[in-house]
Amino acid sequence: TSLGDQSITGLGFQPKAVLFFTVGHSAETTTTNYRYGQGMATSSTSMCAMSGEATDNGTSLTKDSKSRQNGALCIQVTNAPSVGVTVLSAAVLKTMDADGYTITWSVVSGLSYLVYYWALGGADLTSAIILEFTAPDGASTVSYTGAGFQPEGMITMCAELGDDPVSTNGYTTQALGFAAGTGTNQVAFSVGSDNDDVSTFHAVQTSKCLHVINVNTEAVITSATLDSFDADGMTLTYSAGTSQNR
Repeated sequence: TSLGDQSITGLGFQPKAVLFFTVGHSAETTTTNYRYGQGMATSSTSMCAMSGEATDNGTSLTKDSKSRQNGALCIQVTNAPSVGVTVLSAAVLKTMDADGYTITWSVVSGLSYLVYYWALGGADLTSAIILEFTAPDGASTVSYTGAGFQPEGMITMCAELGDDPVSTNGYTTQALGFAAGTGTNQVAFSVGSDNDDVSTFHAVQTSKCLHVINVNTEAVITSATLDSFDADGMTLTYSAGTSQNR
């Protein structure tokens, strides 16, 4: 509820990466409206966040919105267009500490949102980094570099956006994927809601690390399989793609 630094302690180790998850609740309850915020950070200069929201029984063009922030935030919660698209809460990672981490809140709503996190560290995790990549237009195989090491695992996030500002385009999409190797060692999820209260979807794909569906057409617009973890990144094969997805 307060601007400024918040230190999380008690982990017993210094994290190398932290993943954040929230639905904008101040208690473990079920309420109307749909909202999510998720992000990750490996350092004060390597982080990302995305959020989405939908108003229950909202009218056309006021129901849904979504947002993404690369490099600027690790936590973000936003409001739906029906009440004015605004950032309710936002934070950046300040430091990874010996017993936890410190985040800095730049925007707060006055409510004590529950934020859950997954901190990764230990001797077996030697390196972690956040990279942004753009999907190709159409089917192709693409190698991405810049990691500085050979990965052994990967988490993907996509809000079906190509830029960072809060979007009021009338629909929300959330895609999340995991890969620990090739073949069946990967899985991807995608959910979405449109303003017309008719078009909603959810999808899951095994043997995929990224899967994004356009809620308006319910067509797969980006879908990729991990081919390999390489010396400086990874190679993905796309069965579908659009450069509007980062």
